Amino acid sequence: MPRLYFLQTSYFQHRSIIEQITPRLRIRPALLSEARQWLRGQNLEDERHKLIFVHIRRGDYISWPSREYPAVLGARWYRRAMNEMREMMIEPRFLVMTDDVYYAQDLFEHEQDVHISYNTPFVDLALMSLCDHGILSASSFAWWGGWFSRQRNDERSDGRFLAPRYWAGHRAMAWYPDGFESDWIRYIE
Repeated sequence: MPRLYFLQTSYFQHRSIIEQITPRLRIRPALLSEARQWLRGQNLEDERHKLIFVHIRRGDYISWPSREYPAVLGARWYRRAMNEMREMMIEPRFLVMTDDVYYAQDLFEHEQDVHISYNTPFVDLALMSLCDHGILSASSFAWWGGWFSRQRNDERSDGRFLAPRYWAGHRAMAWYPDGFESDWIRYIE
């Protein structure tokens, strides 16, 4: 893979950068193979059920970008987004990727249609790319998972991706970082 150098201070997802770099980006075939194998082991390759990734980021987001207005999303937001997806499709399956597995286990303990990934972040990204739809935290990792999913599906119009309105600035009700909006994501309260 060629080396890429950027001299501009910004996020890769910024509109001014994304079109320049995306033609070169791919997930390695070995990671996709490992992700497919994991899905088979979890019985999640059934074509009848749409696979939706749910990315939950906690960790540093509990106090970033500020302690007053952290980017971490509450359980209610995730449940609302998942219920919205359930209303749109028949018997979807949710695949949770997170940096806080214990939180996810507690949150979805009684949900029969939720499966939690215990894989490496590399395999999690490959898994997200294999999903039909996604529920994104305000995280660039989740954004890339959605982007790769869209690429795999030829940017089809029926892929649905939900994320918090105002991205990481959802608590302050102001876009943060600036320029992070994507037209393929539906932003919800």
